[in-house]
Amino acid sequence: MKLKISRKIFLLFLLLLFRWDYPLASFPEDESYLGDLGTIVITGTRIPRPASLFLRNVSIIDADEINSSPGHSPIEVLKYTPGVDVQQRGPYGVQADLGLRGATFHQILVLLDGVRMNDPQTGHHNLDLPINLEDLERIEVLHGHGSSIYGADAFGGVVNFITRAPQRRKISFEALAGENGTRGGTFSFTDCLGNFGTRFSLGGKMSDGYRFDTDFKHFSFSNNSTLDFSRGSIGFSFGYLEKEFGANGFYGDWPSREWTDTILGNIRAEWKKWKNSVVESRLYYRQHDDKFIGDITDPNSYVNYHTTYLYGSGVQLRTHWERIGEFVLGTEVEREELQSTRLGDHADVRGAIYTEYGVSLGKKFTLNPGIRIDHHSGWGWQFSPAVNIGYHRSRKVRLHASWGKSFRTPDYTELYYWSPKNVGNPRLVVEEAWSYELGGDFGLNNWLHSTTTLIFRNGRNLVDWVRSDSLSPWEAVKIGRAYTYGVESVLEVELNSLTQFSVGYTFLKSESEQWENYISKYALSHPQHQVSLGFGFPLPWGIRQNLKGIYKQGENKRGYFILDGRLCKTLGQLEFHLGATNLLDVSYEEIPGVVMPGSSLDCGIKLQF
Repeated sequence: MKLKISRKIFLLFLLLLFRWDYPLASFPEDESYLGDLGTIVITGTRIPRPASLFLRNVSIIDADEINSSPGHSPIEVLKYTPGVDVQQRGPYGVQADLGLRGATFHQILVLLDGVRMNDPQTGHHNLDLPINLEDLERIEVLHGHGSSIYGADAFGGVVNFITRAPQRRKISFEALAGENGTRGGTFSFTDCLGNFGTRFSLGGKMSDGYRFDTDFKHFSFSNNSTLDFSRGSIGFSFGYLEKEFGANGFYGDWPSREWTDTILGNIRAEWKKWKNSVVESRLYYRQHDDKFIGDITDPNSYVNYHTTYLYGSGVQLRTHWERIGEFVLGTEVEREELQSTRLGDHADVRGAIYTEYGVSLGKKFTLNPGIRIDHHSGWGWQFSPAVNIGYHRSRKVRLHASWGKSFRTPDYTELYYWSPKNVGNPRLVVEEAWSYELGGDFGLNNWLHSTTTLIFRNGRNLVDWVRSDSLSPWEAVKIGRAYTYGVESVLEVELNSLTQFSVGYTFLKSESEQWENYISKYALSHPQHQVSLGFGFPLPWGIRQNLKGIYKQGENKRGYFILDGRLCKTLGQLEFHLGATNLLDVSYEEIPGVVMPGSSLDCGIKLQF
């Protein structure tokens, strides 16, 4: 029976692949209330598509929202996105973990301009991004499975931080001051000379901390240059991030300290071949250094040094035939290395080949299947298929469904770490999951839009750090199967460019078949109820206001609501801002044992010319 069903599905796919009845359809902008056709989404598929025609749940944080956000780092901007669970260990992006759809920070793939940032040592370093907030053009968040596109770690979602391209000459200075001795500044420059464009920025922040051992220092530099020619372009980018911070309670009940350095280099090229084909290639390098002192009152008692290296490259062909559809074929290879005084020295090689196909069947249906085959030198082969289907009912309603397989390989900390309070496990295996989602986008008119998605994920071989009681050490174990189900819903109202309102609600429930009587550190600790609020409107005298609120409640845990705000005023080339975080002065913890700061004010000035 299974074989017959598989043959029928295969024959149906061939009929769809080679049908010649309909050209690739598009929907005119004046016939759609479902989004901006001019916004091209590049994260949730290898085939770039307009936002209103996308077949998955993708959140886009654009430049206007970034500039008006109360956050002062890319991580803080991201935390206001509906459904995204950012668990911070301190303000200003000192360090944070990222969750999505009940997936832990290990299971979310982080990209910077499409380059993998996930660290093979530990997922705690995935958000060490060598960019400044000024560098960001937008952030794209793919909710749900993404291994058919990106392979490992795209288990529960993908977040792609996309930087600005070089443009006409522009110089910007910004200074920031806040409570607890917080101060910082950013400088950026961009210019184009003929077909060559470049932009760079440097910035830093420091603080005395809001409690003992929470002081920090940040410095970052980034550069992005492009050279355009008649049939394509070549781009070069480089980034460097240096952090030192007090890590009080970050990984245990100690006053710890940590130093990290991140270096990222990326060379990319694009050629327009033949009539309807584009070849893209990429070569990148990432290095991450980490020094950790467990107890600063006895600095020689526990010291770790770790350095990870990633070398990667990829080539992709994207082509389009009017009557057949769009087709992508690509390959990637990456080597990861670790040198560590605590974990030992390790090296692995990943390789992959992937393909994706997209076609519109008339003016109603859109089909987007894909498959990726990965090989890891330590874990063997992984096959990740996915199918996305869209039904454009009318200019007001679009339905979409998706299913796919995703996977994640354990990191070196889970496999080899040992301390009196944390014990790794070299017997862990690859995590796998099948994910299903069904949703709809609804636009009543040009100023009101909503989306709702039902989700279900069936995971197996899942890994978690667990213990039986508060006196036992945390151990990395295979907790077996876990089921996650829930709903994501967002309502957006945009009366004009300055008056906007949004509310998002996410409900998630996770259940594990095994290890029912244990304390979970990560896998089952996601919020069960999460609400995100955004409200921006103009005030007298040309002042712009933006309020952001987040409510989180875990299962059998007390919920908390955090409200942040920002006021801005522009006078010619100057912009002044007054910001506030945790306006209600709520006492809360996003990571157990790490108390977050109470209400705090900051102010700043920005000059652009």
